[in-house]
Amino acid sequence: MARQGANQSVHSHQYHHGDTSQELHNHPYGWSVSLILWRWYSEERRVGVTNRVIRRIMCAGMINFIGANTFHRVDTHGAWTLFLTGRKTQQWGFWDRHTLQYWNHSGK
Repeated sequence: MARQGANQSVHSHQYHHGDTSQELHNHPYGWSVSLILWRWYSEERRVGVTNRVIRRIMCAGMINFIGANTFHRVDTHGAWTLFLTGRKTQQWGFWDRHTLQYWNHSGK
């Protein structure tokens, strides 16, 4: 299920598996929020603009705020979330924690 307005959208999202890539990604939205409805997921998240990555467990009932410059990746097995987004402001971006390289969908 998805509903979109001019500047935001709401999605019910079931994770069938986690992110397959080891790279962290950001989202193309100015902001997004994930309300975990059922089960849990493990998130690896880059801390600010540092090269440090932390892991945290996001359980049912928790809220995950994801800014446009938040780089993360998710491991899960069947979690359900309600995912709210703001307006699209950029391309999907990717960051490799081993080489410290950044790129986006345009290849830059």
